[in-house]
Amino acid sequence: TGLNVMAESVVGSAKHLCILNLLLGIAVMFFSSLVYHLERLSCPGTKEMTDIQFASYRAECDELRTGWAKDGFLCCDRRDTPDDFESIAAAWWWSLVTMTTVGYGDKAPRTLLGRIVGCMAIVTGIV
Repeated sequence: TGLNVMAESVVGSAKHLCILNLLLGIAVMFFSSLVYHLERLSCPGTKEMTDIQFASYRAECDELRTGWAKDGFLCCDRRDTPDDFESIAAAWWWSLVTMTTVGYGDKAPRTLLGRIVGCMAIVTGIV
């Protein structure tokens, strides 16, 4: 039956599938780390802000809902991490979804450098 043929194909290709998954994992690690650190460059230095300044900044971000504050900085938390990529682990989701061409659109890089990395991840995933 068709299911048996598919099972035999998967078993026969197990070594190749493992290598493919290893390469995908390495690429996901690379692109998620890269996009996380590049997006952080556009954070305004929230660690140095007073509580009042930070509250005003976050109110702007919440009001605009674009991921950007009025001053041109990315919306970030107190640890200077972007709202869309709170950690490298959180960026893994974006990287995996992007490289496998699923592209949910729930997270996306907002800076020019982040978008360049996104384009590289897309092309790498296709290749």
